[in-house]
Amino acid sequence: MAFGVLLLRIALALSVVGVVVLAIGAAVAAAAAADAGLAGAGLEVAAVALVVAGVVVVVAQAVLTVLVARGSDGARAGLAIVAAVSLVLALLGGGGATSIGTVLLVVGVAALFVPSSSAWFQHRPARPGS
Repeated sequence: MAFGVLLLRIALALSVVGVVVLAIGAAVAAAAAADAGLAGAGLEVAAVALVVAGVVVVVAQAVLTVLVARGSDGARAGLAIVAAVSLVLALLGGGGATSIGTVLLVVGVAALFVPSSSAWFQHRPARPGS
């Protein structure tokens, strides 16, 4: 369980770096296209949409990682969905830190579903207010 959470935290840090790099790359590409006279609303909208999607995924990943560390069983399923979306975004957005973060996220989520982790989630006492 602790290993999976550690991987999730490292993946989160790499995902943040990846979104920042993606945003900078989109801004540079938009500026270069504008300088070349190739400014098109479609390209800019697609770049902004990809960056916004990345930010939404990173925020969801951060919240769910905290909830998993606190023992939320439902957050495991949520992180599995986030891992799938992150995989799609990594394939669309290129490589680098985002891809490494995605691999660690997928491995971390998989570690949350091994039998020993599943037993920990099932026998976790309910926390007040959760």
